[in-house]
Order: sequence, then C-alpha cells, then structure tokens
Amino acid sequence: MDVELIERVEKGLPVAHLVEAMLESIPQLCLQLYIVISTGEQVSVLKVITMVASLLAAVKAVVTAWYFNSINKADRAFSCGFVTRLILLTLWKVVELSTRVLAVGLFASAFKPWIALPIGVHWLIMTVTLICIDENCRTCPGMMFAPLFMAVDTFSTIFSTSHKLTFWLNTVLTLLGNITMVTVWYTLKTGQDWYDVPALVGEVVGSVVSAGLGLIEMVFLGKIEFPFSSCCK
Repeated sequence: MDVELIERVEKGLPVAHLVEAMLESIPQLCLQLYIVISTGEQVSVLKVITMVASLLAAVKAVVTAWYFNSINKADRAFSCGFVTRLILLTLWKVVELSTRVLAVGLFASAFKPWIALPIGVHWLIMTVTLICIDENCRTCPGMMFAPLFMAVDTFSTIFSTSHKLTFWLNTVLTLLGNITMVTVWYTLKTGQDWYDVPALVGEVVGSVVSAGLGLIEMVFLGKIEFPFSSCCK
C-alpha cells in the first residue's frame, strides 16, 4: 500500500473519531447539565457516571487526534519528556472541556433562547479567520472542512493550532466566552443555590488555568515561544 495513503489514513481516522465523539458526547453533556440545573433534580450516581464517561470519551478522542495531527512522528518515541507532554495534554483537555461544558450548561439554564449566540459567534469568527489565512481552506474541500473543524474548536482547541493567529484567537475567544456566559448566568438566574458562587469562581479559575495549560503545551511542542512571540506566522 502507498506510504502516503497510509499516512493519510493514520491521520484521518483519529479526526473522524474525534468529530463523531464530539458531536455525540458534548451536546449530550451540555443537555444533561442544563436539565439538572433547570429542574433542580437530584443527581443520581448513575447520571454522574454517565456524564463522566461522556466527558472521558470526548477527552480520549481529542487527545488521540492531537497525538496524530499535532505531534511529529519523531517526537512520539517513549521518553520522560513525551510522557510529561501527554499527561499535560490530557490534563489540559479535561479542564478545557469541563469548563466549556459547564459554561454552556449554566448559560442555557438562564438564557436558553440565546444559547447559540456565543457559540455561533465564536465559530463564525474562527471559520472566517482560518479561511482568510490558510490557502488550503480556500479550496473546495477546504471550504467544506474548515467550518466542521472550527465547530470542534469552539469546544476544544485542536485544529486552530495549525497557525499562531488562530491558536491565540481561539484561546482568547474561549476564555472570554466562558467568563461571559457564566457571568450572564449568575446575573440572570432566578433563585439561589448552594453551588452558585463555587460554580462562578470555579468556571473563571478553570478557564484561566485551561488557557495557561494550552500555552504551556504549545511551548513544549515548539509551536510558540515563551513568554510571547508574534501572533502571526
């Protein structure tokens, strides 16, 4: 079999699995969280296990896709440095997806009619930016895949790491989006619950930590310089 074809399949399968897992797990997580917050129903052990399993499935898909698409083959050899990067990547994605899902779930519980607004604006900005700066995305296949890839990146930074500009932009949009959504929820929610302040503080702190972990991971991969480099290629 052609070597180039094998490499394409090797890269394509994790991406297909990622898109499938994200489209299946993340909306389900957001919906479950929205129902729990809106109805105030007691959370059973089974529901917690289901939500954790969905989160871990999404994290696994994200880490696998990142491994095959963002890490060079030469850097995949088993070593202390590689294991450290992989652990850091997994931790980053757990925090990133958890805070994003929490922000969307909280926002939907207080501002349901406009739930698509922050995610839609984020997706539109990222899609237009990627198409403008990447020639490959201005081809017919590229115009089809760019919106799909950026839909994934509205929840987890993966494909936007191909350019410094899109990485920084997605990081900032995610951070601001999370903080804005949780602030709107805290301001507009009716009634008070014991988790209000912990959720607000946890979301803000978690979003900042996620952005920091993403920056460190990109530095380890050699894609950006520390503390800052030019945001454009």
